[in-house]
Amino acid sequence: MATPWYPRNDEQLQAFMTVFLAALTTVMTDLGLAATFDDALIAADTAFDSALATHQSSQAQAQTDRTAKDAAKDALIAELTKVVFQLRPNPAFTEEHATSLQIPVYDTTPSPVVAGSEVPTLEIDTSAPQHHRVLFWQMTEKGTLARAKPSWARACRIVHKIVATGQPAPAIEAMDFLATDSSTPYEWDIPGSEVGKDIWYRGAWETPRGELGQWSDPAKGTVTG
Repeated sequence: MATPWYPRNDEQLQAFMTVFLAALTTVMTDLGLAATFDDALIAADTAFDSALATHQSSQAQAQTDRTAKDAAKDALIAELTKVVFQLRPNPAFTEEHATSLQIPVYDTTPSPVVAGSEVPTLEIDTSAPQHHRVLFWQMTEKGTLARAKPSWARACRIVHKIVATGQPAPAIEAMDFLATDSSTPYEWDIPGSEVGKDIWYRGAWETPRGELGQWSDPAKGTVTG
């Protein structure tokens, strides 16, 4: 479609018509046209000016009305929120009340976290003298990737037993509590008197309430000097 030779924008068209009608008077005289030649055009221009003024006024009023509406809405939401915040702490406020008011029902009694079947994998870093780093993580089902811990676990509980070099891993009942750590690795310094001995470790994932999952296989580290 060809670009029109007259402006399409309302305000620009209005300005164009002002210049056009003023110049048209001279053109009509030069051409010897009747004085009524531009009557219909002048009438149409006058009607357009009036309609444009009404439209512009309506737009301004609409913007004013929208601003007032948005302010009233914000005030309503603020008061609504204030009322709900005052209702919820009331000991007599029930789930039925919340439902009748169409607001969310909150579960105020958290469901206990139950220990899952996952078992941590432990690895002992003995590279520093008299210092062990107990690394723990949870292998995925494929056994190729690892994540820090299961979603139900808050931490890993670690037990240990210091034994003479070459002694087998003791039963879990014979091992002593070492630490509960929420992020791997757990690190600790070992007295010089234990240099040359072995330390057996086991770990179990622990829920936020202290419930334990299954114990891991034992992992051993020798205390270096």
